[in-house]
Amino acid sequence: MTASTRLETYLSELRGRIRKLIYMRTAAVLAGGALALTTIFVWWLYSSGYQDRVAWTGRVLLAVLAIGSVGALLWWPLRRLGFKDGSQEFERRLPDQRGRIETYLDIRRREATDGASPLTDLLAEDAASLAARSPVDDVIPKQRLLIPGAIAAIAMVALALLVTVAPGHWGFGS
Repeated sequence: MTASTRLETYLSELRGRIRKLIYMRTAAVLAGGALALTTIFVWWLYSSGYQDRVAWTGRVLLAVLAIGSVGALLWWPLRRLGFKDGSQEFERRLPDQRGRIETYLDIRRREATDGASPLTDLLAEDAASLAARSPVDDVIPKQRLLIPGAIAAIAMVALALLVTVAPGHWGFGS
């Protein structure tokens, strides 16, 4: 396997792990925030005698939470990951590379129009050898994926239980 292939495979795995982290964090904030807002507004709704303005305030805040979370935690990070093939995000997470990945990806983009560069393989070899010392599982440990995933799952189950089997005003208000 060539150095370019090894580096491209490594970067692809890292890009996938970063995407997964972005999705998990967004899901955790959305589900946890929705659970928190729902419980607060069900209590407030019950205390206020089910006033329309309280119900609408809760609905609007849930919509703001959803739109804000998707924009700030999903769309923007995914856009940043796609900018310049994610080179800046890779360099941020792999400081030992000291610009090698960014330079490599820049050369690869230029090769499409200018032709092959003799430095590509040398740079790929150097960056791949450094990348081998930092496995993807060390850069983004599994625990950093599991914690937001668990938060999202627990919050979703709690929301589902709140809507379906909660007693009295809790189920109705949800």
